[in-house]
Amino acid sequence: MTIPPNRTVWDALVALAATALDVPAADVGGPTRGPARAALARQLAYYLAVTTLGWTASDAGRVCGRDRTSVSHALPLIEDRRDCPQFDAMVERLEEAALAAAGLAGAANSVPGLPIAIASRKSRATGVICL
Repeated sequence: MTIPPNRTVWDALVALAATALDVPAADVGGPTRGPARAALARQLAYYLAVTTLGWTASDAGRVCGRDRTSVSHALPLIEDRRDCPQFDAMVERLEEAALAAAGLAGAANSVPGLPIAIASRKSRATGVICL
């Protein structure tokens, strides 16, 4: 199912990604790249828009004021990060929350684990930072 692209849904995706990565939403939606975590949150919002809500890269770019190539560039970056179990679990919760925010399932605050505070969590076994 595709959710029609619109600014209200985009703003909800930005808020979800910003909350999950503990960055200000204004940094995520700003006109410049911003800090690395803000860029990651924006890439995550693109990912949710395309993979969860069914938007095209062109749709997502148009709604958020970026080029479709920026959106297309983000998709494999997020997919690669999903190899980290903690990041993957966060994305799964955000996918559920994105559907809720788009009005397809309960309220966003009914999704277990939100808000998510896993900023720069190190794996105890490897010391690797997943974010």
